[in-house]
Amino acid sequence: MYALALQADQRQNEILDLLHSWLSGVKGRVSDKIVSCYSKNAALWGSLTKRLRCDEEGIRRYFEEFLTADKHDLKVRFDQMEMNEIAGLPVVSGVYVFTWKDSEGNLVALPARYTFVLSKRNGKWKIEDHHATVLPN
Repeated sequence: MYALALQADQRQNEILDLLHSWLSGVKGRVSDKIVSCYSKNAALWGSLTKRLRCDEEGIRRYFEEFLTADKHDLKVRFDQMEMNEIAGLPVVSGVYVFTWKDSEGNLVALPARYTFVLSKRNGKWKIEDHHATVLPN
């Protein structure tokens, strides 16, 4: 029983490490770091897009467009996070909030719902599916 609990804790810590790496990439505007969190054939429905991105290049372009220079002092934080398992895959859902200052110095906040579906590939956790939707007012 104790060994199972340790395995669950290790798995959760590995998943949290992946999500912190994603956060760090977004905050640092490092698209390579962000893209490395996704599997090669991941799907991304970003908060600010009308298109599904289904490959590394599409995901990279989405984040490069989102992380434009006009978002000064960009930050992102997880406000809510729930971890579940569906068909053996970890599913992480909740709310994250992006904040930045626009070109006039006004603070902009963009809260969004998110869902990440993860899998372990070659010993590393990767995002397989990422869906995000801006929260309604």
